[in-house]
Amino acid sequence: MNKVKNSWLNLIALLVLALFAANAAQKKRTPVYHSTLDSAAAIETPAVGATGVCWNVDFRAGVKGNALYVPAGTSTVKVPFNDGLPAQKGCIEFWAKILPSGPSFIDGGNPRFFNFTAPGADACSTGGFLEANANNGGGRGGWHLWLSNVSLTTGPWGAWQYSQIFGDLDYADWHHYAIKWNVQGLSASPDMGIVFELDGNEMLSQPKDDMDVAAFCATLSQPLELLFPLQYNTRLPSDCRVPYLIDEFKVWDSDVIGGEEPEQPQTEPLYCVIDLSGGTAAESYPVTYLDAAPAGGWSDEYKTNKIVLRRIDPGTYTQTDSMGSDLAPELQRSRTTTISKAFYIGVFELTQAQYQNITGENPSRYKGDTRPVEYVSYFQLRGDWPGSLFPVTNTVDYLSFMGVMRARTG
Repeated sequence: MNKVKNSWLNLIALLVLALFAANAAQKKRTPVYHSTLDSAAAIETPAVGATGVCWNVDFRAGVKGNALYVPAGTSTVKVPFNDGLPAQKGCIEFWAKILPSGPSFIDGGNPRFFNFTAPGADACSTGGFLEANANNGGGRGGWHLWLSNVSLTTGPWGAWQYSQIFGDLDYADWHHYAIKWNVQGLSASPDMGIVFELDGNEMLSQPKDDMDVAAFCATLSQPLELLFPLQYNTRLPSDCRVPYLIDEFKVWDSDVIGGEEPEQPQTEPLYCVIDLSGGTAAESYPVTYLDAAPAGGWSDEYKTNKIVLRRIDPGTYTQTDSMGSDLAPELQRSRTTTISKAFYIGVFELTQAQYQNITGENPSRYKGDTRPVEYVSYFQLRGDWPGSLFPVTNTVDYLSFMGVMRARTG
C-alpha cells in the first residue's frame, strides 16, 4: 500500500486536520429595506422590508427603470419601520436628482430627500433626514444631515448656491447618496462614527468619540416612519420646497455600501480543540474554541486525547525553497501563495495516541504516545475508493481517517 516512512507524510496528516475551513473573509448581506421606487407596487410591496402606503404618486425615468417623483409640498409615501433603524451601525443609500428652478436655495428643504420620524412626531427631533438648507434653525446651512441626536451641516447660514455643496458635480444630474454610521468606528474610517457621502466623496462627518452613543442608539431603535416628503404627517409644505426624483432606496445593517462587509482577522477564535477522549466508540468528538493558549501551555493531554488547531487568516506570502537557502539569490526558487479563506490547521504533528483514538490502530514502528505517527499511507488517510482523490478533490472514503474525523466533528 505504498507505505511511507518519511516525516513529510506526517505533514500531510497534519494538513488533513485542516477540516474546519472558516467562512470566507467576507459575508454577503441583504438590506433590511429595499424599494426600487419605480411604481406604487414597489412601495406597497418592496423587494425587502415593510409594506408602505402611497397616494397621488408619480413616476418618471430613473437610474434603474422608473423613479419616484416627489413634488414640493405634496404628501406621497409612508413606510413603517417598527423596529427603527439599525442602531449600532447601518447605511441609508439612494439615487436622487433634484429639480430646482434656479442655482440657489433658501431656508427649508431644498429638497429634503427623506425623513425618518417617530409616528406623529416632529421629524426635526427624531430619526433623521438629509436636506439642502440655507438655514437649519441653528445658524448653519449647506448640506444638513440629522441622524438621531446628531446634526451636521456644511457651514454658516446665509446665501447658498447648489454649486457650493455639489462642488465640481452637476447638481441637476443623478447622484448617489449614502449616510453611514457605526458607533464603534466606520469600517473605512475607524475614527469616524458618521459620514455622508455624495458619489463616494465625503461631504459631512462626525468623529465617533463626539457621539452620545446611548442616546444615539436609543433614538434609532424606536419605531419610525420613512416619509417622502416630510409633510405626510403634520409639517408644512414649506419643509420641501424643491421637487426631486429618488430611486433605489436601501437601508443596510452594515456601514459598507452593497453589504460586502470585511470580517476582522480575529473574528473567529484563534484555536480549535477537538476532544478525542471517547476513542473509537464515540459517536462524536466535541469541538471547543480558545482565544489563547492555556496558561500552562499545551500539555500532553492536547497531544494524546485532544487535537489543537490554529486559525490561519487569509493573506499572501512568499514561499522559498529551504534547500536552496545557501544558494545565490538568483538561483533560489520561490513562489507567491495566496490564502483566500481562513482555516484551522494542526499545531502539532499527529501523534500515535491521537491516531489510535480515531482509528483504533497504531502502525508506527517507533512506539510512543506523543511521538508522531508513522507508516501511514494515502489510502489510510483518505480511503481507497476510486473517487477518494483528496487533495485533488474534497472527496474521501467515510471509513478513512479523514472520513471518520469529518463524521464525528460535524
